[in-house]
This record gives sequence, C-alpha cells and structure tokens, in this order.
Amino acid sequence: MRNIESRLSLPSATVRRLSEEAAKVDASSEKKSMAAKRYKVVRQLVWFRKVTETLGIMAGAGMRCMYCSGSESAQVEHYRPKATHPELTFVWENLIWSCGICNQTKLNRFNEDVRPINPIDDNVWNHFFIDQFGNLSPRWNPDENALDSRAVESIKLHALDRQALQESRQERLVDLRSQVRKTLNMLESGGIGPNELEVIVLTWIKQPFQSDVADYFLSGPGRDDPEEPFKRLIDAMNPQADE
Repeated sequence: MRNIESRLSLPSATVRRLSEEAAKVDASSEKKSMAAKRYKVVRQLVWFRKVTETLGIMAGAGMRCMYCSGSESAQVEHYRPKATHPELTFVWENLIWSCGICNQTKLNRFNEDVRPINPIDDNVWNHFFIDQFGNLSPRWNPDENALDSRAVESIKLHALDRQALQESRQERLVDLRSQVRKTLNMLESGGIGPNELEVIVLTWIKQPFQSDVADYFLSGPGRDDPEEPFKRLIDAMNPQADE
C-alpha cells in the first residue's frame, strides 16, 4: 500500500450520471439489490469508463493496485462495500482502484469500528512501515499498546502480507538499494550532476514495480533510516539542509 496524492475530479457529466444512479438506489425500498443490479449494468456503460480512467491515472504508472501496489488493477473496489453500504455504490469518494486479488479477498467485509486504511484519504505510513528486508508491516501504536489495529485490519482484508507480495517487495528493495548506491557513486565521481539525480529519483518513484517500496524509502519515513543508503541520497538532493 502506498499514499495516493489526491482524488482527482471527474467531468461534470460523469458526476451527474453517478448522482442519478445514486438517486435510484436511494429511492428503492430494496437498496442492496438495486445497488447490485444497477452497478452490474452501469460498469459496462461507456460513460463509466471515465471513472475507471480517472482511477487509473490516480494509481500512476502501470495502474497498479492502490492497496498492494503489486498487481495491475482492473477493478473498481468499493471502500465501503456496496452490499453493506448500497447508498455509497455510486459515490466517487468511495471508489478505489484495485486488483482482483485484493478486491475478492475483502469481499463484503468492513469493520466500522476498526476502519481499514484508505490509500487516498489516509497517510499510509502513519500505520505501516517497510522493514529492512522489504516486508510491509503494521506499526506499533502506543495509544493502543498494540500493533496498529487499522493496519492489521487492512492486511487481513486484502491479504497484503501474502507471500508473493512480500517477496516482490523484498526484490524491489534489493534492486532499489543497488541503484541508489551506484547512482550516489556516479554523483560523487562527477559522472552525473544534481539535476540528473533528481530525474533519476523521479524515475524510480514512478517505476511500476512495487511502488510502495519506493514511496516509503524515497518519499516516506524510510529515507531517514541511517542504515539505508536512502538518507545519504536525500542529503545529496538537499545539500542546503546540512549547512
């Protein structure tokens, strides 16, 4: 999971269509069945493509899953499931771009008392961290005197700790460390300049391969870990901070 910068706006025509569908659900005495029926129809309509296209843009390069960052997404996931919250089926703020595994693992489960992390609305790294081996893990929450309950719930709902994912994260971290060290050596030897370094880092961040790892170590808390090459990289990009 990684932080999605912001929720983009939809065209006014698409917003109007979603509102019309939401009104149909609200007017029904059988909201759950109406929501399921209308969504099955609507997701096939041409105008709904603007919803999927916008979510794909928000997901970034490769349109990776907003939850696991490991699989190419192809499904619109309802943060609060339409089966339990039919009134939110066509609410833009309730829609997430998800891979099939994360979506189907969750199904209709949702705990209002321990809400799972929303990668668009929440700061993911307040709840998770990626350890020195590349594994996504829940942070310790001192207020709960336990592992962060929302992170634990998210891992359970979407199987964010599945073996294939963790191995993929581990591989990305090994590769990223290697690239950072090589690039820093080039910078120190004069092979590249500061401007080129910024372009290279941006390329790493946008690379569609476990972008959660790059997000954590290049944009998040992991860049300050003294045991990693990432703090040295950030210092090289911000030399004025040392003055």
